[in-house]
Amino acid sequence: MTDESALIGKVLRHYTILERIGGGGMGVVYRAQDGHLDRFVAIKILPHESLADEAARKRFRREALALSKLNHPNIATVFDFDSQDGMDFLVMEYVAGSGCRLSSGGAASPRTKWPDWAWSWPKDWRKRTSAG
Repeated sequence: MTDESALIGKVLRHYTILERIGGGGMGVVYRAQDGHLDRFVAIKILPHESLADEAARKRFRREALALSKLNHPNIATVFDFDSQDGMDFLVMEYVAGSGCRLSSGGAASPRTKWPDWAWSWPKDWRKRTSAG
């Protein structure tokens, strides 16, 4: 299934895909409804072109395993990892709102928005520690 919009309305296990909310090199992220616990979740699905690449699938599984071991307020909680109809997917906590890139105008914060001392401090530190 190469058309991302074709996944809207599809049910993966007990998660109904509602809308595409993002994506990148390692997958496409959708907002979905958890039918068992009546909550929204985020589902990251490995891109169709990566499904035949066993190395990419292994990286995706490692990512899921690594994320599942983290517990931090700034990291979405992983709820599940599974496969259905040849698609690998990772189910995570859904956090409403705009993503980091959206809040900064589509790109990482430009250097000009950081205070001058934030850029000079690492250089000064290197000078002081390497001077002997």
